[in-house]
Amino acid sequence: MKAGQIFFHPVYIEDDVVLVPAGIAIRGKDFERLRIRKVQSVETEG
Repeated sequence: MKAGQIFFHPVYIEDDVVLVPAGIAIRGKDFERLRIRKVQSVETEG
């Protein structure tokens, strides 16, 4: 993933926790959220 990337489906950091909703660009602060939570992987369906 990189800043500005847009997915057609939500990006999840846990089973029910959305990092970025569908159609919304990933921002620098989203990566900070990942660092704070010590997330090592994310999942998206598109």
